[in-house]
Amino acid sequence: MDVEDATTLSYEDFCTRTILGAYSIILKVADGDVAEYGAEGRCTMRLAEYLDLMENGTVGKRYLKDWHFVHAFGHDIYDGWYHQVKNLEDTISINHNWFNGYNVRELWEFFKREYAAVERELEDLKEMGLVGREFVDQCQLVMQANTGINYIEFRELLYTKASDLLSRHEHSENCTATASGKDLLIHLRYVRDILRELNMALNIVDDEDGKTSSAVRSMQMEKAPQEKIEELRQANDELYREHAKEKAQMQAAVEQERVQTAELTQTINAITEENNQWRESYSALEESKRYGEEQLESEKHELEEQVAQLEDSVRSCTAQMVNSLAELERLRTSNDDHDQQEAELQRQLDERDERFAQLSAEYDSLRMQYDQLQQAQEHTLRSHEDELATKHQEIAAKNQEVVAKQQEMADGENKLQTQISTLQGQIERLQDELKAASANEDVRQVNQSALLRRAEQQTQETQEKLDEANARVKGLEEELALLSNAGPNSNDYATRIRGLQQEAFAKSEQLVQQGEKHLRAAERLDKTKTELAQLRDEISSVRRMLLRGIGLDTTTVGSENASMDDTLYQHVKLEELVRLRLKALEHEWQIAGGPPASIGGSETASEGAQNGTDPPSCHLMNVENFSALDALGLGGAGRLEREMRVLRSRNKRLMERTEQLERELDASQVGLRDVQSMREKVVEMVGRERVEKELRAKSELTNRELGEKVAALSEHVEKLMVHLKHEAAVKTRAVEAQRRLDKELLEAKDRLATATRKHTTQDAQVAELEQGARILEDQLRLMDEKFIDVRNKLDWTRTAARKENKQLSSELRSLRMKWQMASDSGVLAGLPDWSSPSSVPKFSKKAPLGTSSSESRLPTPKASNNGLSPVVAAVVEDALAIGNGGAPRIKFDIPKLPQPEADADTPWSDAKLSKLQRQFQDKRR
Repeated sequence: MDVEDATTLSYEDFCTRTILGAYSIILKVADGDVAEYGAEGRCTMRLAEYLDLMENGTVGKRYLKDWHFVHAFGHDIYDGWYHQVKNLEDTISINHNWFNGYNVRELWEFFKREYAAVERELEDLKEMGLVGREFVDQCQLVMQANTGINYIEFRELLYTKASDLLSRHEHSENCTATASGKDLLIHLRYVRDILRELNMALNIVDDEDGKTSSAVRSMQMEKAPQEKIEELRQANDELYREHAKEKAQMQAAVEQERVQTAELTQTINAITEENNQWRESYSALEESKRYGEEQLESEKHELEEQVAQLEDSVRSCTAQMVNSLAELERLRTSNDDHDQQEAELQRQLDERDERFAQLSAEYDSLRMQYDQLQQAQEHTLRSHEDELATKHQEIAAKNQEVVAKQQEMADGENKLQTQISTLQGQIERLQDELKAASANEDVRQVNQSALLRRAEQQTQETQEKLDEANARVKGLEEELALLSNAGPNSNDYATRIRGLQQEAFAKSEQLVQQGEKHLRAAERLDKTKTELAQLRDEISSVRRMLLRGIGLDTTTVGSENASMDDTLYQHVKLEELVRLRLKALEHEWQIAGGPPASIGGSETASEGAQNGTDPPSCHLMNVENFSALDALGLGGAGRLEREMRVLRSRNKRLMERTEQLERELDASQVGLRDVQSMREKVVEMVGRERVEKELRAKSELTNRELGEKVAALSEHVEKLMVHLKHEAAVKTRAVEAQRRLDKELLEAKDRLATATRKHTTQDAQVAELEQGARILEDQLRLMDEKFIDVRNKLDWTRTAARKENKQLSSELRSLRMKWQMASDSGVLAGLPDWSSPSSVPKFSKKAPLGTSSSESRLPTPKASNNGLSPVVAAVVEDALAIGNGGAPRIKFDIPKLPQPEADADTPWSDAKLSKLQRQFQDKRR
C-alpha cells in the first residue's frame, strides 16, 4: 500500500484515495496537554488510526495540526474576508480557523480577554519599575507569543480589510443587489467600532503609571458626539440616495403608464378603423342584397346552409365578447384595489399632518418662553442702566465735594487731615457699592444669557424638526401626485390634490409667520446692540474725563470744553488712568502745602490729630513702585486693580456674546430667505398643478367621447349581426367576409394577450410601489426613535438645571443664615470701620469673581469645574469661598429625578415617551 502525505494532496485527490482505500494517508497530529505555545508534542499518524481513536473516544487532546488542502487554479473558495461552508451532504470540515465580518466582534472580545489575562500575569513587573508604554509593549509581546497576533497586527489587518470593504461598497452602490450592500455596511460598522477601541487601547497611555489619561479621555468623549454626527450624516446620505433611486423607479413607472395610455389610444384608433371597415362592409352588403334578390330563388337552399355556418360564427364571437367583458371586470377590481391603496396613503399623510401640528404647538410654546426671557433681559438691562446712571451722578457729586475740600485744605493741617479721612471713607464706600452692584449685575446677566442661549438652542432644534417634517410632507405630496396621475379615476384625484394644495398653502402661511417671528428677534438683537454701543460710549466718556483730569489734553491743556483725541490713549488701561489721576491729586495736595503721606494709614493719622501730636511720617524714595492709594494709606489699591482686570475680562466676554448673537442673526436671516424661496416654489407648484388639472380635464372629456363612440359602435355591431341573418346574399363575398372576421378575431386575441401581459407588469410595479412605501414607513419609525432620544436628552437637561438651581438657592440660604448668625454673635464687631455692615449696602455680600486675599498675584482658575458650566461654577466658587473659607467644591452628578407633575401632560413627558416606545415595538413585531 502506497503512503502519501496529506499536505501534498488536493481535496479531490484526498477523496479519491480515501474512497479507493489503496493508499495510506499520513496526518500530522499535535498533543494539546502542554499549555506553552510551540512546546506541544507532534507526531504523524495514519488517517485510519486517527479515525479509530475518535470512534473509540480515546483521542484525548490530540488534534490535527497544519493540515491544508492544495487548491488548484479556479477552485479556491477563500474570498479574502470570510469563508462560509455549506455542506450539501455529510462531510468533515477540518481546521476552519478563518473569521468573517460577522464573528469579528467575538474575535475582538477573545483578544481583549487574552490581553487582560496577560496584564494580570505581568502585574508584578510594575513593582520593578516597568510601567507606562514599556509595560504595554511587554504585554503585547507576550500576547503575540501566546495567541500568535497582538493588537498592532490585528489593527493593520482591520485597516487593510476596511479599505477593501470601502472600495467594494463604492462599487456596489451602482449595482441592483441590496443584500450584499447591507452586509458591507454591517461589516464596516463592526470594523469601525473595533478600530476605535483598538486606537483607544494603544494610544491613550500615561507615561507614569500606564493608566488612561483623563485629558485624552475627555478629548475622545468630546470627539464621540462629532463622530456620531458624522455617522448620522452618512446614514442620511444613504437614505437620500435610496430615496433618489426609488424616485427614479417611480418616474420610470409613470413613463410606463404613459406608454400604456398611448397604446390604449392606438387601440381606440384601431377600433375606429374597424368601425369604418364595418361600414364599408355594410355598404357592400347592401349592394350584394340588391344583387342577391335577383338570384334568391335559385340559391335559397345554399344560403340556408351558409346562414347556419354564420350563426355558429356569431356564437363564437359572442363568447369572445363575454370573455372580454369578464377581463374588463377584473381590471375594474384592480382599479378598486388601487383606490384603497391611495386611501391608505391619504391616511398616512393625515397622520403626518397631525404630527406636524403637534411640533408646531411645541415650537410656539418654546417661542413664548424665548419672548419672556427676552423681556426679562430688557428689564434687567434697563434697571442696570438706571443704577449706573445713579452711580455716575453720585460719583460726580462726590468729585465736586472733593474739589471743594481741596480748596479748603489751606485752612489748616488738622482740618485737612480730618477731611481727607472722611473723603477716604466715602471713596471706599462708593467703591464697595460699585463693586457689589457690578458683581450682582454681571451674575444676573450671565444667568440670563445662559437661559437665553438654552432657549435659542431649543428653538433651533424645533425649527430643524419642522423643516424635516415639511420635507416629509412634500415627499408624500409628490408621491401622491404621481399616483394620482397614474390612476384611472382622475376626478377623485383632482379633488384630493385640491385639498392637499390648500393644506400646503396653510403650511406656507405658518412658515411665513415663523419668519416674521425671526424678524422680531432680529429687531430685539439690534436694540441690544444699540444698548451695548451706549455702554461703550459711557466708558469712552469716563476715559476722556480721566485724561482731562490728568492733563493730557492734546489741544489746550486746562480748558474744560476742549475736545480730546482719546484714540491716542486707547492702549492705556483704565486702572492706569485711575492711578495717574490719583497721583495727580497727591501732587496737587503737596503743592498746596499739605504734609507728606504717612505710612501708618488713616487710623494713626486720626489718633494723632485727636492727641494733638503730629503723626509720624517718612519720605518715600521710590514712588513709582507704589500706587497713589498706598501713599495715602489705602490698602485696597491692588484690590481695585484686580477688579478692573476682572471687569475687562467680563467686557471681553460680552463682546464675544455680541458677535455670537450677530452670527445667529445672520443664520436666522438666511433661514428667512430660504422660507421665502420655499414660498415661491410652492406658488410655482400650484401653477403647475393648475395646468396639469386643465390637461386632465381635457383628457377626461376625450375619454368620455371615445366611450360614447365605443357604445354606439357596439350597438351598431349588434344591429349588423341581426341584418347578417337575413341579408347574406352572395356566397363568395360572405366567405371572404367570414375569413376577414376570423383574421380580425386572431388579432384581437393577440391584443388581449398583450393587454394581459401589460396588466401583469402593472401589478409588478404596484408591488414595487408597496415595497417603497414600507421602506418609507421604516424610515419614519427611525426618525421617531431619534425624536424620542432628543426628547430624553432635553428632559435630562431640564431636570439637571432645576436641581442645580435648587442647590444654589439652598447654598445661598445657608450663607445668609451664617452671615446673620455671625452678625448676631458679635464676630463682626472686630472688623474695621470701612467694612462695617452699616457702611455696606443691604444687597449681596459676595466678593467679586477673581478676588484673592493676597495682593501680590491674581488667583489662577482651577482646571476642573465638576461638569458645570463656567457661569454656574463661578457662582458656586464665590458662595463656597465666603461661607466655608475656601472649602473644595462639591461634585455634581447627573441626577435621575422623576418626572415633574407640571410636565405630565406635555409631549416630552415620560408617559408619552414610553407610549411611543411601546407603539414602535408593537409595529416592529
